[in-house]
Amino acid sequence: MIKDLNLVSHTGSSLVSIAHQINVDGLQVFLEGTGWFTILVVYVGDLMSILSNGLYSIVLHRSW
Repeated sequence: MIKDLNLVSHTGSSLVSIAHQINVDGLQVFLEGTGWFTILVVYVGDLMSILSNGLYSIVLHRSW
């Protein structure tokens, strides 16, 4: 069993962060003709927001 880290909310300092959950239920989307499938979640980081002059917004996130 994986124990949660209970991290405080934060933004990422990189260009992007990729969240991939292994062996746990995650976010799924439905694609016509294909069905349901699990997706990766990609968060825009602080650096991407700065380099894009705010075009891409940072995402406040946490682990619980």
